Amino acid sequence: MKTLMFYNNVQPLNKETHKNLRLEFLDKPNFAFASETNSVMIALTELPLISKHYVTAFAALGNPEAEGEQQYALACVLGMRDNENVYVGQDGEWSSPYIPAFVRRYPFVIAENEDQFTVCIDQDFPQFNDKKGEPLFSEAGEPTELLQRNIDFLQAFQRDALATQNFIATLKELDLLEQASSTMQLNSGETLQLNGLYLINEKKLNELSAEQVKNLMTQGYLGLIYAHLLSLNNFNDLMDRMAGKLNNAKPAETSAAAKQKAPAKH
Repeated sequence: MKTLMFYNNVQPLNKETHKNLRLEFLDKPNFAFASETNSVMIALTELPLISKHYVTAFAALGNPEAEGEQQYALACVLGMRDNENVYVGQDGEWSSPYIPAFVRRYPFVIAENEDQFTVCIDQDFPQFNDKKGEPLFSEAGEPTELLQRNIDFLQAFQRDALATQNFIATLKELDLLEQASSTMQLNSGETLQLNGLYLINEKKLNELSAEQVKNLMTQGYLGLIYAHLLSLNNFNDLMDRMAGKLNNAKPAETSAAAKQKAPAKH
């Protein structure tokens, strides 16, 4: 899982370089930028709400075969195939009631380098310009209310990310994570596999000692574990959405094939 996903041209936000930069708001939000992202990282605080609408899992970061301890990120599954998000329509509309914070923070992001945090933007975001929309900086070079709200949101996301890693560290310590084995067979014969994703092993969870379960409760983790497990019930919805995308694509594909086979007009 790439940590920056749909960010194309990340640049540090600078009050001199970007003093005239404005953010134009559309009448209807367009999430087309996330249409080719099949999973995003989520924060621990989002898990109870996200589990109502999405499948959640733990994504392996880097190469699982590489030396060193395997690292994971808590993730929301948005599609079964590479470069496909089944929650974003052709019009760029997000079709689920809750939109993950990772998506909502775009086009802003915090870059971390040796414990130094820098607010950045995706310079290629089409709604950035120097003529229309709300400014990011005041004439005095201070963040406007718009920019400050986004900075506060980024900082909260960053704090939640740390709490999420503590949660994952506890799951690893208890050896509760196992590789997902969910597959889907398409009519075309293509088999899809949830590669690189891990789930909590419910059998191992039930085998924990009373003291270990009590510790999970004290840390506030037990309810979150069950939120993740309940989210797996959304797998059928994920498959239904994918089937809907495939069915919607068929007429276009048929039309294109017909054009190729049609005889030339004289």
